[in-house]
Amino acid sequence: MRAVIDTNVYVSFLLSPRGAGAWLIAMWRDSRFEVVVSPALHQELVEVMERPEIAPKVEVQRRMALFYRLRHDALWTAGSLDTEGALADPDDDFLLRAALEREAQFIVTWDGKLLEQGNCQGVQIVTPDQFIALLVRSG
Repeated sequence: MRAVIDTNVYVSFLLSPRGAGAWLIAMWRDSRFEVVVSPALHQELVEVMERPEIAPKVEVQRRMALFYRLRHDALWTAGSLDTEGALADPDDDFLLRAALEREAQFIVTWDGKLLEQGNCQGVQIVTPDQFIALLVRSG
């Protein structure tokens, strides 16, 4: 099973060692699913981590460990597929591009606008809690 994890989920993981974000990272570590990432997603994560309201709240070691893991253990894709207008918010198209290029079945996010869409071009858009439940049920 493959999933694109939205930036907001990574941030929640980095800000709190508990919760759904932490469960997802642990399940990824246990090879329960594969994470798909693109340069655009990575760049957005770097930019968000540098924001003054977030950077001081994140332990440098946790941030570096996540970036290392993304670099070495995630499935990378170019994110160049044309998906213009597929999602309600065009600023989120990079998530769908990554999912489609690497045949990910899920986009995992806390973004309400994305979640309202529910499904796009065969990719299910779910909350971290919903995705964890799917992983648990799948064994």
